[in-house]
Amino acid sequence: MTDIQSYLSSKTYPGRGLVFYKIHNEKLLAAYWIMGRSANSRNRVFEPIDDGEFKGLGVRTVAADESKCADPHLIIYNASIEVKDKNVVIITNGDQTNTIYDAVVSTDCPRNAFQTALFTRTFEDDAPSFTPRISMMINNKTGQVALSVLKCTNPNTEGCQRSFFFYDDVVPCTGRLVSTYVDDGSPLPSFDTEPIVFSGEFVGLDDFSHAIWKNLNNDNKIGLVCWEFNLADGTYETKIVNKYEKVGE
Repeated sequence: MTDIQSYLSSKTYPGRGLVFYKIHNEKLLAAYWIMGRSANSRNRVFEPIDDGEFKGLGVRTVAADESKCADPHLIIYNASIEVKDKNVVIITNGDQTNTIYDAVVSTDCPRNAFQTALFTRTFEDDAPSFTPRISMMINNKTGQVALSVLKCTNPNTEGCQRSFFFYDDVVPCTGRLVSTYVDDGSPLPSFDTEPIVFSGEFVGLDDFSHAIWKNLNNDNKIGLVCWEFNLADGTYETKIVNKYEKVGE
């Protein structure tokens, strides 16, 4: 079983990543990080959604300096949205967050909707990397987790492999991790395994977020969001860590 801190510290550029970890039967942790190599990709911060349809329901990426945002395509999106009446939180690395949300709100089975929604999507249109779309959905009362990786299997035909993983239960003190890339490269090698099983001794949001942030490559890391779910009552807490500050704040 992998130690998450050793795993992350050994990587120069795993790209974006999704993680969940179970402390005990009444508490679950989750995280989403972003990285970047270009100036445009690095010009980002996480912030709570404080306006519009999803006000108070999640976290989004925004430009740290809007005057320097050359292309918002693929880098600006809702990273998480809560669907309150379904008891789920959707977390992804792109605008498929909204695709999943639209499917979940109109169904009595969020896990089926998660899969159905992602069959309408594919990997990102950023050749030659063809970055995978990674998605996670957590039931904040049962602790059930859904993970998905949509990746390119043939750059010539742009064929897509859709992998889904559903977890009804997780052994305490263990978790799962997926990322967009295996590590740095040219072109970037897409994540190519089942979700990585890892161990740890985390007790809460602060030490979990600290362990992930300090072990991501310092040159390439940009932001991190972590959640602590209290499964006993469905409440949760969110913590945001940004490398840069938003201009004007």
